[in-house]
Amino acid sequence: RRGPAAGAAASGGSAVAAGSVSVVLLAGGVGKRMGAPMPKQYLELGGKPIAAHSLSVFAGLPEVLEVVVVCEPEYRDLFRAHAGGRELKFALPGAERQDSVQSGLAAASPAAALVAVHDSARPLVTPAEIRACLADAAEHGAAVLGVLLAEPFVAVIASGFLGDAEKVAAG
Repeated sequence: RRGPAAGAAASGGSAVAAGSVSVVLLAGGVGKRMGAPMPKQYLELGGKPIAAHSLSVFAGLPEVLEVVVVCEPEYRDLFRAHAGGRELKFALPGAERQDSVQSGLAAASPAAALVAVHDSARPLVTPAEIRACLADAAEHGAAVLGVLLAEPFVAVIASGFLGDAEKVAAG
C-alpha cells in the first residue's frame, strides 16, 4: 500500500463503480487459539457481535454489489439481523481458511468487477481504507490492506518471554 492518502479514495471519492464489488466475509473460524466459549467473531463488542460491525461497514458501501457471508448455518440469522436490509448470500466454511475463501468465491457473482475478502473478526476497518484498497485493486489487479504497527510490541511464546521487538514498518 502506498499509504492512507493514496488513490482516488483519499479525497472521499471512489475509483470503483457502484455495485461492482462482491464481498466475501469470512465468519467460519472457530477461534481455537483464543480459547473463548464461542468463535471470537461472535463475541460482543459495543453491544453487537464483532462480525456484525464488519458486515455493517461493507453493507453500507455503494460500491458493494453483494455480501457473501461464509459461516455455519446456525449463525445466518445473526447476519440477517445486522444487514441493514441488504440481501445476503451464504456459503459454508471449509476445513481451512483457504477452503472458506474458495467457498465464498464460488458463491460470488460473476458480474462483480472486484472481490474483497475480509475476516469478520477484524471490525475496525474503515470505509476510507476499503475504498483505497479497492481503488488499488482496480488499478493494479489486486491489493492487500495492511496497517503499520505504531507502537513497539513484546513477543511472547508458550516457553517464555522473547523480548522487545523493534517498531514494524513496511518498506
